[in-house]
Amino acid sequence: MGDLVKWYNDEEQKASLSPIELATLFHYRYIRIHPFEDGNGRIVRLLINYILLRHNYPMVVIPTADRKNYLNTLGLCDKTIGKEPYNGANATLEQIKPFYDYIYAYVVKKLDFSVQMIKGLVSDISETDEEHQKQPIDTDNVSINVSINVSIKDKIVDIITQMPAITVKELAKMLSVTERTINRQIDILKAENKVERAGSRKTGYWKIN
Repeated sequence: MGDLVKWYNDEEQKASLSPIELATLFHYRYIRIHPFEDGNGRIVRLLINYILLRHNYPMVVIPTADRKNYLNTLGLCDKTIGKEPYNGANATLEQIKPFYDYIYAYVVKKLDFSVQMIKGLVSDISETDEEHQKQPIDTDNVSINVSINVSIKDKIVDIITQMPAITVKELAKMLSVTERTINRQIDILKAENKVERAGSRKTGYWKIN
C-alpha cells in the first residue's frame, strides 16, 4: 500500500496519465493488493471517484445490474497479468486495457449526460410512480416530458447494445424506472424497427437494427 500511494503521488506530479487512466490503473493495482478482509471493492470505487472528482470529472457508479460485466472485465486482466499479487500491484495500462475501456465508457457516458443536462436537453427526472404516469401532460412542460422519454429510449438502446442479454427487470433497476415504462419504451423501439428480441424468453437477447 505504501508503494501504491507513492506511485499515485508521483503520477499526480508527473501528470503523464489522463485522470481516467490514473483512476483505472489505481483501481486495478489496489484491488490486486486486496488490503482488507472485506469491502475492498466499495472502497476502491470511492477512491477512483475521488481521483476523478479532484480532476473535475464526474463521478461514476457501476450499477448492480452490470456487476457481472465489471467482474468479468477485471478477470480478463487477471488472466493476462497472472495470479501473483506483486505482478497485479505493478500492472501497466496496456495490461488492463479491457478494464480501462470499461471504465472509460462509463465516464464518457456520464460526461455526455452532464453536458446534455447543462444544455437542458434531458432531465434527471424519471418515471417512477404509476399514478404520476396516469396524470395528464402539463402542456407548459411538454418539452421536458418529451426529453425524458427520448432520453430513456436512447439509454435503453445504449445499454442493450453493450448488454444484449439484459432483462426488462434489470433495465428498470438500472434506469430507476418501472418495468412498465421499460416495456412501453421497448414497444416504441420495436414499432420503429430499432430493436428486436431474438431467441427464447429465458435465453434470448436483444438485437439492434
